[in-house]
Amino acid sequence: MIQESSIILIAPPGHLRDSLQVLLAALPGGHPIVVASGEQMEMLGTISRDPVLVLIALELSSPGTQVNVVVAEIKHRWVQTRLVVLVDTEQQHQAVTSAGADRVWLKGTLAAQMLVEIEALLNNKG
Repeated sequence: MIQESSIILIAPPGHLRDSLQVLLAALPGGHPIVVASGEQMEMLGTISRDPVLVLIALELSSPGTQVNVVVAEIKHRWVQTRLVVLVDTEQQHQAVTSAGADRVWLKGTLAAQMLVEIEALLNNKG
């Protein structure tokens, strides 16, 4: 169930998603975390309440993955929701930044840096 203070994590099953889930759970405020894989992104259309944060970490090199389109759709649907995307390349970084992501990290960014930046976004300081 999505609550107004929910965080949505969209990532394929595996070590990265597990690590990101632990990172998000460490945030102050006890935000409920909803986890979905890329194949479950259509479930975003069924969510009636605005999540406080959406973090996307998909295999962007996979054929048919258009994260910049997903970013634009999320920002259009949930204007106040903070959107963070983890990417593989500088080209992807530019594409999702142009689409409206609030923060974009290259894979390999330190967890401590991510945590500080997410907290700043959630506190409207980012």
